[in-house]
Order: sequence, then structure tokens, then C-alpha cells
Amino acid sequence: MSERNINHEDQIYVPGIKNIIKQILGLFFWVFSFFVLVANKSKLLLLCGLLIGLISGYVYYTTKPSFYKASMVVIYSELTKKTYAEILDQLDKLTTPGSKQQLAEELKLPVELASNILSIDATNINDEPLREDTSSKIRQPFKIIVELKSNEASDNLQNAIINYMNNSPYIKRLKEQQNKSNIEKISFIDRELSKLDSLKDEYTRFLASSRISATFYNNAFNPTDIYIHSNNLVNQKASILNLLNVDGTAISVVDGFKVPSSPQTPSLLIYLLLFGGMGLIAGFILGSLYEAEKKISGK
Repeated sequence: MSERNINHEDQIYVPGIKNIIKQILGLFFWVFSFFVLVANKSKLLLLCGLLIGLISGYVYYTTKPSFYKASMVVIYSELTKKTYAEILDQLDKLTTPGSKQQLAEELKLPVELASNILSIDATNINDEPLREDTSSKIRQPFKIIVELKSNEASDNLQNAIINYMNNSPYIKRLKEQQNKSNIEKISFIDRELSKLDSLKDEYTRFLASSRISATFYNNAFNPTDIYIHSNNLVNQKASILNLLNVDGTAISVVDGFKVPSSPQTPSLLIYLLLFGGMGLIAGFILGSLYEAEKKISGK
């Protein structure tokens, strides 16, 4: 390929780029001028949209029911956070008005208490949605959050949710099998410790009656190994007891529900800004359509 052809292919057409930039800027200023035109000629529509939006926001604020929000911190020893998020999400779907009877049956609560629940949600300890937490570690805390119509019977609700999660068929079988295995391990360790205690007693009597120096050890037997092995077994037993007492269930409560004495109410300012902005946008869209129709009709 000749040098002339190479230079021709690599050449940048500056006039072409300038034309593209001019077209983009022209479109931008045309849109901006059109917005200004609509704002000037549709002031009444914009004002009406704003007023309607503000009134709607205030009405929604006054009619929206207040609620009590409570959260508890739990820690888990099985499955993953995303799994528990899905379990709680399925439970939250039963908080709709037509599913209160089923929710009461699932939680084993009276219908009156189940009807008190407005929503059920879960976040990690940083208040991020639990379903978005991809961590696979266990023994990590997370929050279970509920919205309630009243602040009554929060303790019963706490126990009902924890029991519901711990007594799912899979988790219940898994923990029962683990607990059974741990109990058998403790029984074995207790038997071994009993044998070692007997051996230590025999060795102590041997030292008391023997004329052999206590500092001489036969190569086939080192008495210090008895105490080392005994100590290791005691540590293993403590670890297994911890698993039984602390991790004996899949979900354990770290800090229970704390329901405030006064209900939480939505922010009036937020609703006024939201609905007022929506009203302005609606008024502007109507004004834009009107001006566009005038321009098309004029042409």
C-alpha cells in the first residue's frame, strides 16, 4: 500500500466533525428554547399542575396510615443470607390483606396478631438489602425488620418468626442430626476422660509406691502425654458444648424486637416535593403537547 493511500485513510475530516457538533448544539438549543417557550406560554398549566400535585401530596400524607417499625438482630449457623432473604420474602408476600389467615397458620399466631403485620423485610448489618448480600460465611448477623399497625405482642411475633425459620423441614432435620452427632461425641469424650483419669490415678499410685525416680521415663510411655491428651479432650468438649448451646438452632436472636412507643409517620416535605414535582412534569407535558400541536397546525 502506498504512503499516499495510508495518509488518505488516516486523515480526519475536521469539517465533518464541526458539522456534527453544530447539529448537536443546534438540537440542544432548539430543545432548550422550546422548553422556555412552553414555560412562558403554559404558566397556568404549570401552576395548576403544581397546585394539584401539592394538594395530592398533602391528602396522601394525611390518609396514609402510620406504622410501628421494629427490627431484631439475629445470627445464623446454617445456609446463606440470600436463602434467609428468600424465606422472609415468601413470608412477606403473605402480609397482604387477603392472606392474613395463611400467614397466621404459617407463624402459628392468632389471626388478630397476624393482621397486625404490614410487612417483613431483612437487611444485613449495614442496612443493605439481604437478598443482595452474596457472602457465604456463616455465623454472621443480619436484621429482620417488620412494620406493624400497633406495638402490641412484639415478643410473640419475634418468637413466631424465629420458630418459623428454625422449624422448616430441611433445617430442622439438619440441626437434629448435627445435635445428635455432637451429643454422641460428648459421650465418647466423657468416657475417654474417665479412662484417662483412672490412668492418672494409677500412675500417681505407682509413683508413690515405686523406688524408681520420677524423672525417669521409659521410651514406650511418657506420662505427660496423658495430661496433654486429657487437656485436648476437655477443649474439644467445650467446643462441642458451645455448638450445642449457641449453634443448636439455625437462627439465634442477638437482640430482640424493640418497638417504639409512638408510631412512625411519613415526612410531609418528601410527599409535597414528590407530588409537586410530578404535577409540574404533568403540566409541562400538557403544555409541550399544546405548543407542538400549534406549530404543526401552523405549518
